[in-house]
Order: sequence, then C-alpha cells, then structure tokens
Amino acid sequence: MSGWRSVWCPVAVAVVPTCLLLIGVAVPGGYYTVLTLALVGWATVAWLCLVVGAGQVGHPVRRWWPLLLVPALCAASWAAASAGLVGPALFPLHRSALEKVVSVPGAKPPPSVGLYSFRGRYKNQGCTFFITNDPGMTRAAGFVWCPGSNPAATTWDEAYRFEPLGGDWYAFHLGRSTRAGGGAWRLRLSALSPPIET
Repeated sequence: MSGWRSVWCPVAVAVVPTCLLLIGVAVPGGYYTVLTLALVGWATVAWLCLVVGAGQVGHPVRRWWPLLLVPALCAASWAAASAGLVGPALFPLHRSALEKVVSVPGAKPPPSVGLYSFRGRYKNQGCTFFITNDPGMTRAAGFVWCPGSNPAATTWDEAYRFEPLGGDWYAFHLGRSTRAGGGAWRLRLSALSPPIET
C-alpha cells in the first residue's frame, strides 16, 4: 500500500504534532498558537490512524504494527511536555545569545532568539525581564536576569513565580498558571487559553 493509506503515513504525520508540542512548551507559559496547532495535529493523526487502521482489519499484525508507534510517540511527547523537561533542557542552548542582549544597556531583545519569541524587555528592581510572545498557560511569562540576587527573595506581586535556571537566570510566570498549579514549563491543558493582551 502506498500514499496516505500506508500504515507508515500516520507515523510520519505524527512527527509534526510531536515537534509542535515540544516547541510549544519550550518557553515558560508555553506558546498558545503552537500548542493549539499541536492539539489539532494530534486530532488529525488520530483520525488518520482510524482511517488507515480500518483498511487493515483482517490483515496480519506484521502488516499494521507501525500504527502502534503513534500512541507510543504521543505518550512520550506528552509525558516530556507535562513533566516540564523540554524548556529547562533547551535554555542552555539559548543562554549565550540572551546574555549578549543583556550586556547591551537599553537594547531591545531581538524578535526571536532560537525558539524564543519576545514581545518586550523591561527592568525592575535591578532585574531584566524578557517577556515572551503568545503565552498559552499564563498571563505573562519569560526569563529574568537578576545579577547577584534571587528574585524569589525580592518583594514582587504575589502572582509572580520564579524558577532558577542557573547563574543569574530565572524563568518567571504569573497569572493563570499559578492558579492551575505546577511549574512554568509544564503542559497543563486546563490552563490553556488565548493570551490576554496587556
């Protein structure tokens, strides 16, 4: 069998929502649009599995076993996204580029640094905040550079949550994700909603 009715087609297509899901949780608070596309992608893959699987009824297992890879891929990507493993693992790859931006006083962050997309930067209480675009599970989120101090020990609005990333870097989030529980990096569908424009 060839084309889209091949048992390998859903496996190949499942790579797209897997990547989207993992990119969607690469930043604190997640990317709403990317996570929404991942959900639509997984629904499409499920439909494709049903269509292709229906054509395999009555055939031996050796012919349709690749379809079993789809739920395994789905479970592995959802587990990694829900455990909050992706963002902290990717931050060291972006750290040097962010430090170059911080080293230039008054410079605006570039629109993107690797997988990170920014809408702004500001300073408060000696810390530099990088606000990410399109937060999906929080009201606002991003990264904060606090040289020589711990922002969690500073007086902030109680809605702010800080997670250390190493050195003077922290992830922060505020709003919806704090009510939903869990860290800034974890996928929580119950907290997923369109960004609030501020």
